[in-house]
Amino acid sequence: MHSEHKPEVSLFHGEAYDVHTRNHPPDPNPPNLSKLPKQNFPIYEGETTRLLISQAEDYFDMYEVPPHQWIKISRMNFRGAAGRWIESIPQPDRLPWPDFCKMLHDRFGRDQRDKLVRQMFHINQISIVTDYVDRFSSLFDQLKAYQPNPDMHYFTTSFVDGLRDDIRMVVTLQCRSTLDTAYSLALLQEEVAASTPKTDTTRMGFR
Repeated sequence: MHSEHKPEVSLFHGEAYDVHTRNHPPDPNPPNLSKLPKQNFPIYEGETTRLLISQAEDYFDMYEVPPHQWIKISRMNFRGAAGRWIESIPQPDRLPWPDFCKMLHDRFGRDQRDKLVRQMFHINQISIVTDYVDRFSSLFDQLKAYQPNPDMHYFTTSFVDGLRDDIRMVVTLQCRSTLDTAYSLALLQEEVAASTPKTDTTRMGFR
């Protein structure tokens, strides 16, 4: 008897990427690349690192770029902080693609994740619910790229806690098993509150 060893799941594109997996035998019926719309290689300025690596690999696969040219093509499209960083790397073109991707994540990916986490701690409703939903879902989608299996209860609770008091009280009492359900309940409660005449509490003896 022997125990089966399960490989670790990569948390980001390129971390354990085997370039030979895309160097498959020639397709007997290769696609006609001339019919593909010309796609520009993505510009990278030090943000959205995971997206950059994913789009770059798709680009290389679609246009059948040889692996030894991947880094050279990538760094030609680095700007700003990323451009300054790549200039500090001696002979980056000689690095294996997985090592290059790990260096990108170590330099830019972790900072981006920490920045998103800090924003999530402080986000709350400051205007209408639609605006809050847009800002919260944007943060959630970006953080989910760094956490393949997010704790949905945590994010749902965080969303509800950031709602305006009158809306939060009602949504908290409802069934909110998913984040989308919480979004819908908050939007519905705002609509109901807007259509309900406000009671003059001063006449009822309330301060």
